Amino acid sequence: MLQLQQVQEELERLVLADRQNQQLLDIRNHELHGLQANIQAMQQELQPKVDNLEEQLQTREKQLQDTREDAELTMLQLQQVQEELKRYFLQACAGSQLMEAQTDQLQRAKRILAKVAMNDSSPGGAWAPVAVEVLPATAKTNQQPSLQVQALLKSYASSLDRASKLLTRAMRR
Repeated sequence: MLQLQQVQEELERLVLADRQNQQLLDIRNHELHGLQANIQAMQQELQPKVDNLEEQLQTREKQLQDTREDAELTMLQLQQVQEELKRYFLQACAGSQLMEAQTDQLQRAKRILAKVAMNDSSPGGAWAPVAVEVLPATAKTNQQPSLQVQALLKSYASSLDRASKLLTRAMRR
């Protein structure tokens, strides 16, 4: 009987331990449900913030893309303006060169007219030959002159032709 009593005591101890384990399990399950409820509450609280941050990210990405496109367009416009400024600069340089050439031609024409005027005032009214300086041909460039330059050159050529005819008539009188 002693053995039966020992088995019964052992069984009671096991039942008591089982009850304690069951109570501990119930407490842990209760804590687990509480923690799960907390997690769900936190998720619900954080979800709008996450959604807001995702919206902000999408907005910033779109702004970045727009800014990149604007920068690219601005760069293209800047390159076009730079090319246009270069073209205007080259035209201005050509205009300056043309103005210098015109000034040289005017000075040359003044010298020739001064010689002709001195010849006209010579005694006896006889015309003496006037030496005219022949200009060397300028180096030709592959670049075609602008329409303005062509028109000016044509105008000067006709003016010189007219002046030549007037001088010829004056010399015949």
